[in-house]
Amino acid sequence: MLGPAEDGGWWVLGVSRPEMADCLRTVPMSQPDTGALTAAALRNGGIDVAMVDELADFDTVDDLETVRRKCLADSRFLRATDSVRI
Repeated sequence: MLGPAEDGGWWVLGVSRPEMADCLRTVPMSQPDTGALTAAALRNGGIDVAMVDELADFDTVDDLETVRRKCLADSRFLRATDSVRI
């Protein structure tokens, strides 16, 4: 399972066995094409990739407000970031 992120990366990756992710060792992270490269590496490794919904993810503090705006008012993420005044 792979969930693409709005920034071109991914927000979730699920595999049934840890060694299935070995093909990702050479995939560059934090680039606009990381999600596409990840999906391609998995598929080239013979892994069926089930894509899930695209979401905003939180890589850096600069991403925080984007994710906060998409949260429900009672979300745990909002409460946590409010509690540390971020």
